[in-house]
Amino acid sequence: MPNPAGVNVLHCVGAAFITVGLVLHIVGLATPSWTVSNIKNFSLGLWKFCPDICIDIPDYIWVSMKHLGISDAFKSARAFAILGMFSGLCAMGLTYIYLIKLLKQNVNSNLLKKIVLCTSILSIVFIVICISCFVAGFQEKLEGYFNQDLKAGYSIFLSGFGCAAITLGGILFYVSGRTSGETYARI
Repeated sequence: MPNPAGVNVLHCVGAAFITVGLVLHIVGLATPSWTVSNIKNFSLGLWKFCPDICIDIPDYIWVSMKHLGISDAFKSARAFAILGMFSGLCAMGLTYIYLIKLLKQNVNSNLLKKIVLCTSILSIVFIVICISCFVAGFQEKLEGYFNQDLKAGYSIFLSGFGCAAITLGGILFYVSGRTSGETYARI
């Protein structure tokens, strides 16, 4: 049942999903466990390499591995992960702007809801491209280099669940219906 200000349950659930999804993706982006090896006991993230203790991935490593052709895929995965994060930040920011506007003025803007939906869908597109670049372009070639099977670590799953939550939140927020007493205005 909507409250007098016009905010209903779907608004709140959608905003919560977008926020939780963004947090999951940021944690997945920052943690060093996108791929894991049990045999040689190391993990690798988008920014860190952890054989025993974690170190930053230096730029010179790509020169020594240039023959594998993995530097472009790895850099693309990094770039699309950041784009997915920024798109999720836009979706979250616009969601809360919409809610504040709705609470203060009792005004419902369909344009803001459409932009939230678009940015949440854009977020899933960027993060899926990021994961695809990492797995298909980087991890498979790295498996051949180390002659072993590498497993997906928890970080890649955090980013995947995060992008699904952002998109689900955007859809829920978009379909949140109008209530009686709401007025419509353009931004």
